[in-house]
Amino acid sequence: MTSSHAGTLSTGQENNSMRSLNGSGSTTANESDRKECVDVTQEFSNDLARANTVAGVGSKSDGPAQESSVHPVEQEYNDPWTDNFTLFAVVFMLFSFLYGTTAYAEVAPGDSAELMAAAHNVGLGHPPGYPLFILAFKAWSEVFPFGNEAWRMNLFNAFIGSAAAATQACVAARLTRSNAAGFWAGIGFGLAPVVWLFATQAEVFTVNNLLCALLLLSTLRFIDHPSSSLRANMGAFLAGLSLTNQHTAVVFAVPCCLMAGFVGGRTIWQPLRLFLLFVLFCLGVSAYLFMPLATMRSPLVSWGDCHSSWQSFMKHFLREEYGSFRLTADDTPGRLAEGLRFYILELQRQAPFLWPLAFIGIWFAMIPAKRRSGLQHTVRAPRSWASSLFVVFLWVFYVLFFHSLANMELEGRPDNVEIIQRFWMQPGLPFFCLVALAIEQVAHIVGRHRRNAIIASFSAVYLICGIVQSYAWMDQSQNTITMEFGRDLLDPLPTGAIAVVMTDLATNSMRYMQAVKNYRRDVVAMDQNLMSADWFTPLHAKHYPTVVFPGTKYWPSDPAGYDMNTFLNMNWGRSRVFTYPGFKDTSPYDSNWATVPYGYMHEVVRKEGANRPTPWIWNASEWLTSVPDHFPSPPAVLKESEWKYPDGSWENRVRQDYFAVVNRYGQFCMKLAESLPSLALPAAIRVYSNGVIAASMLDKPHWMRIRMNRALGYSCLHAMQMSMDSGSANLDKQSQDSIENDYRECLITAFQRVITDSEDASANGIEIWDNSSTAMAQLELETMSATIKSFQR
Repeated sequence: MTSSHAGTLSTGQENNSMRSLNGSGSTTANESDRKECVDVTQEFSNDLARANTVAGVGSKSDGPAQESSVHPVEQEYNDPWTDNFTLFAVVFMLFSFLYGTTAYAEVAPGDSAELMAAAHNVGLGHPPGYPLFILAFKAWSEVFPFGNEAWRMNLFNAFIGSAAAATQACVAARLTRSNAAGFWAGIGFGLAPVVWLFATQAEVFTVNNLLCALLLLSTLRFIDHPSSSLRANMGAFLAGLSLTNQHTAVVFAVPCCLMAGFVGGRTIWQPLRLFLLFVLFCLGVSAYLFMPLATMRSPLVSWGDCHSSWQSFMKHFLREEYGSFRLTADDTPGRLAEGLRFYILELQRQAPFLWPLAFIGIWFAMIPAKRRSGLQHTVRAPRSWASSLFVVFLWVFYVLFFHSLANMELEGRPDNVEIIQRFWMQPGLPFFCLVALAIEQVAHIVGRHRRNAIIASFSAVYLICGIVQSYAWMDQSQNTITMEFGRDLLDPLPTGAIAVVMTDLATNSMRYMQAVKNYRRDVVAMDQNLMSADWFTPLHAKHYPTVVFPGTKYWPSDPAGYDMNTFLNMNWGRSRVFTYPGFKDTSPYDSNWATVPYGYMHEVVRKEGANRPTPWIWNASEWLTSVPDHFPSPPAVLKESEWKYPDGSWENRVRQDYFAVVNRYGQFCMKLAESLPSLALPAAIRVYSNGVIAASMLDKPHWMRIRMNRALGYSCLHAMQMSMDSGSANLDKQSQDSIENDYRECLITAFQRVITDSEDASANGIEIWDNSSTAMAQLELETMSATIKSFQR
């Protein structure tokens, strides 16, 4: 047998090679070893024949074939966008259906509402501005004129998330040299709960997933073809483009650029070549040129001052207001140990039962030879060892680097855990590649000739189980909670009111309703944190012509700043002022100001006895009679299960806010009942009745349901005692008896629910009585039961 390829072996050489691969070359091997050697030799010969066919070796040409300098694997995966087009298309269409059908019907909570409003106004988002996101989503919403604007942007984000999962499949397929393993990596990444959740809402993190996946794919392709200028050019452009969306992309971009420089050798380090790559990188980051243009216009929803000076541009770009290279603005160090512990817990949630395979994948990636020590098989298509090691490094580097800087407290803070989860999607790209690598190798051991069928079957089962388990949980197609919350905040406010608010939930939902829905634009809604920025008053005061700003910013310690007391004094008599959930500084409370419940907000009023004429003198009687007008209705989230919107989610905060309003109204009515029982007690019973109805919508058993009914029962008992003592306070006996009966029914209903739900919780092992021993809780339940019996007689 004559070979014209440098890597081709004669039959005898093949047999000798395979003997050396399968143990000693001894001729005294038993029959089973000899049979296995023949099988492996035949497989290896078939692989070489296929590689020679691809390379053009062994053709019927008369002249000797030219020696190929390209590895057979490289020729097989010469262009994954062609060879893996089917893989990409299948994964993309699969997740386009899943993400598209579960996308938010309206605006999503959190930053999504702010980013949508900024894109609608063609402004900037919070630092670092996200210019790529703003421009891309604005263009999509204009080109695709169907449905409401929020749904259009959410659908666009779903397509981007689908492309990210499909690209992840191509990355894993190139790393493992197996489209079947690549398919599993794509569906594994796409079905991860946090990835799916953010794919249903317009957010920068889904775009970051796609850009980082493309950058990783481009780098692996360049490692296989270090002489390819096209792959180098694409990598340089993607490295720059990824930085215009999310700054954590730099943790991938820098290693990818260094790896390209290492494997590219002289083809990269030529001056002309470096200049071209630098130009392409700058072309990628050129989206930041939009930032000065956006702040120069200063639309209603926009952040920062990026046009007045280079320092102001860099301040926004480097996130100095949030803390550069930090998650919070304080100077506390990163919480590496705590972050790693919570990250491991998150891996168990993202890839149940499979996450330990990533460490097995690391072990396989560390072995450069085709021969695996102790494993009786030959890898069918050898991977690039450099690619495997690079993926391992990328995962470990991101996890350690990010958590060494992340200074957000996680222990006992489910809201902070919900925030940091979004940053764990990016390391999911190399993580799922390593899991796919382990699955491919294990499948090869189990069934060498059937490994693709094994992986495909496993992927199908994983896909079906993932959809069955998560689809209802991830389905946000009926979720309009954020839009309704913004509307409920604005609805009761009088015309021309000034609302100074805080928290992302309130600020972003109100800004979305005003900027995108054009709803209640007569209300002046300002965020207190934005009022504290240097750029807010100079650039945005034009949007609030009825407001008087006493200084350049809301910062009492600044010589040019002001406190809230000064702001209220300057605007008192011009507009009614409301706040949510309160003020940043204590100056209003230290001065002659008070707050009264008004919807989800508080109205700012003068304290009683203020010796100053004002256009509005707060009247308790008018407030009590108008309670039905400004007391909010129960939000739709109360009907949703806690497993879908758990503690820490934005939707759960709406639920908590509503019950805080019930308590606030009830306590304030009871306070007024001392002087106005004929008005305050009926108002209180209306509030508490609504609270009982709302609590009955919650899951059973539910800690908030028990806590709410417990508070309502004791409040009703207190109200009954006050009603009995107010017989001489302008209440006739019939009215007093009617009120007492209403409170009695409310109390019995509330206490019965507490007892029933507590028994159910105890039977299911659920701890819901906070800060109470079992004996004390049992004693309280017995007291409630006795109270019910006494009132039922």
